[in-house]
Amino acid sequence: MIEVSVCAGGMILNILGIFLGIAICGYLGLLLFSVVFTNRVLFPAPPSSYRDGEKALKIKTQSGLQITASYIPCPNATHTILYCVGNAEDLGTARSNYAPLSTKGGFHVLAFDYPGYGTSEGQPTEQTVNEATEAAYQWLLSEKGLTSDKIVAYGRSLGGGPACELAKQKKLGGLILEQTFTSVYRVKTGIGILPGDVFENIKKVDSIDCPLLIVHGKADRLIPISHGKALFRKAKDPKLCLWVDYAGHGNSVLNNAGNAYWQKIQEFRKLLSQ
Repeated sequence: MIEVSVCAGGMILNILGIFLGIAICGYLGLLLFSVVFTNRVLFPAPPSSYRDGEKALKIKTQSGLQITASYIPCPNATHTILYCVGNAEDLGTARSNYAPLSTKGGFHVLAFDYPGYGTSEGQPTEQTVNEATEAAYQWLLSEKGLTSDKIVAYGRSLGGGPACELAKQKKLGGLILEQTFTSVYRVKTGIGILPGDVFENIKKVDSIDCPLLIVHGKADRLIPISHGKALFRKAKDPKLCLWVDYAGHGNSVLNNAGNAYWQKIQEFRKLLSQ
């Protein structure tokens, strides 16, 4: 009996050792993939959908890069949206998303392309994208004479990363997050198990002191709605949310939300004036 027990115990230890080895190899493989391929997967800059004209708006970042931007004024607007696009968009392809925020939403809008996107110079990384966002913010202060409480950062998908970082570092009038993640690695892992995570919004959102609106599709398979809800739970008041039925990632959120989106935008505008 003793020999049987010893053999059984040895087999269990061997099996546990095998599973532990597989787990360690899997973790190391995931870590290696994240280090080598994160920027390639995170910033798949498409070919530019537009060309610069004579009056192209250029903004210089702290590193000296020239980024391309588009400014859309709105008569009688009291606030300006600083729009951060998604990871596979540029100013041309995303215009149908940010331009209505002026024509229908009642905001001035400044949208810009990240380094390496559209006709902006440089290469996209977390650092250069954050620098570009801050440069656009500073442009609104210096060139448009805005006070910080009149600027609303709007982050769409990937854009939620630099928008959250800006809201943490600078004073803002408000923040809107559309289909945004808790962090980049958590989109795949669900929890924070890898070092060197990118755009860790979940660690920043509770330090943001301005009105917040979070919009997310209930059928989003790329960035599940659990990310939006986790951000919402951790955020401070005042805050609003819009969970959109049957909406996946991308434009289906705005298409499916319809008037409910614009009603929520107007509700959010009231918070900005309080």
